[in-house]
Amino acid sequence: MTAKTDLLTPYLRVLENATQNFTDNFLVIGEVLNKIVNHKWHLQVEGVTTIDQFLNYLGIKRANAYHAMRVSREFGFATLEGIPHDRLVRLLALRLSDEDKPAWVEAARNMAAGAFNDKIRAARGLPAKSKCQHSETVTKVLCKCCGKVLSVA
Repeated sequence: MTAKTDLLTPYLRVLENATQNFTDNFLVIGEVLNKIVNHKWHLQVEGVTTIDQFLNYLGIKRANAYHAMRVSREFGFATLEGIPHDRLVRLLALRLSDEDKPAWVEAARNMAAGAFNDKIRAARGLPAKSKCQHSETVTKVLCKCCGKVLSVA
């Protein structure tokens, strides 16, 4: 990707680095939390008796921590560099066999977003969005003021 102006280029580099660092940090967090939990080192913090209390002490959201830990356990660290963390989290739901993991990791790394989403939909037994016939529809009645769903028909 190239920027059309020199003004944008440094900002693009910052965003690319930040995105990469976020994914790398996500993987590091998962690896470190797994080690802490496996050795029960979190219990050494005064007043902490559970993992959730420890995560609260650290200021890490529970869901993010558990996703990071599971990604680290399921896929390891070295093979995941350059893959957006949200794709790795979405792979967790597929409960992949060890034989299938390398192909899915490569798909997560190399496929365009739409194609990757369609591949996940297919694995879950759903049609690709572009191929869906929209035969199952739902009508919702929403409050125009607040957006609350009042009924589903």
